[in-house]
Amino acid sequence: QSFREHYAFFQQRDIDWEDLVGTAREYLENETNDASLEDVVMELLSATQDIHVSVEFLGGETHYAKMFPAFEKLALEWTSQPQISDSEGAAAVPSADAYFFQQLGAWLLIVESYLDDNLLRGDNDALYWGKFRHANVGYICFLNMDPDDGAATEAELVNAMSTLHDADSIIFDVRINSGGSDEVSLFLTSLFASEEFGAYSKQAVIPNTSTASTPPTFTEPYSITVEPSDNPDLAFSGKVVVLASESTVSAGEVFALAMKNLPQVTLMGHNTQGAFSDMLDRQLDNGWIVTLSNELYRDPEGVAHEVVGLPPHIPIEAELLPLGERQNGEDSWIVAALEELEVPLPTMSPTDGATGTPTPAPTDDVSTDAPTTAPTSAASDIVHSFSIKHFVGVLSCGTVLMIHALA
Repeated sequence: QSFREHYAFFQQRDIDWEDLVGTAREYLENETNDASLEDVVMELLSATQDIHVSVEFLGGETHYAKMFPAFEKLALEWTSQPQISDSEGAAAVPSADAYFFQQLGAWLLIVESYLDDNLLRGDNDALYWGKFRHANVGYICFLNMDPDDGAATEAELVNAMSTLHDADSIIFDVRINSGGSDEVSLFLTSLFASEEFGAYSKQAVIPNTSTASTPPTFTEPYSITVEPSDNPDLAFSGKVVVLASESTVSAGEVFALAMKNLPQVTLMGHNTQGAFSDMLDRQLDNGWIVTLSNELYRDPEGVAHEVVGLPPHIPIEAELLPLGERQNGEDSWIVAALEELEVPLPTMSPTDGATGTPTPAPTDDVSTDAPTTAPTSAASDIVHSFSIKHFVGVLSCGTVLMIHALA
């Protein structure tokens, strides 16, 4: 009933909700235990393939309808390498979760290799930044828009923006961003705005009293505007390239949507996830809590990008975090952004890039040794710190639905 009344995207996702619910009820006529009910509900919600759809059972375990795309990619990559996923030796990686964090760490080390002094600074939470060693170009990466310690992240952002204030341009990387608060996204956008502008509008579903096949009606649009930052030490007026992908989710997409309006900004990469809506939570009679998407975001031209994602100005052909690039210590997305900014590309020496092969290739004759050379910077601390604290909700999504993706 909650989905019938409030879910906004049955038509866009080509879902016959009434038929799915009817099938589920028929099955449950002969299966009345709690485990069967939980399984049916998870299967029913997974049909939406909406990363904002979830159910929290009484024990506190939360199940999401769709995996975080970067996790799904790396989980499949992990299972394709039995020398690490089925091994008990030194090269073994015990779980898809561990492999996901290991490979994000390898990626950060590669990004770091392009930067001045091979140094990626950060708050060990959401924000990582540096400056390219071969050009007057800054680099900022936000892995989420919901930092654990907002004050610490704000202080690190002040440090980053004041240091990069005189840069010619900035690459702002949100291609791996699990979302969070729209307010954080809009605040970040304000640092690059020279005047007030309309970023997007949003509408909520008016509760549907008919069937789910009836297209929803919405409230009047509410316009969201961005004003320039009133702190001149944080403002930046140079060119900006924003890197985004299918793993740019929710508030990460809102940042890309708002930034795309600015004339000095070029959005590069892949379409974003297409999950802009806030999560509406509803408690069921049995105490379970479900979340769903009930809002429609539109850009200033009135176009909605839910489900299909926000398209970039300039597509990047390479997939997100390609295995071969991680093995070779390369990041073609960074190179593409630098080329767009018309700055010289770095000359990479054999000791630059990754500290070794970050992961074994999916063949039996490739070395499975993990990287052994630790950089003399904060990168190691960054890797260990964010791997513990972040993507917890994202991974619960992946862990639950692993049976569907990896069977």
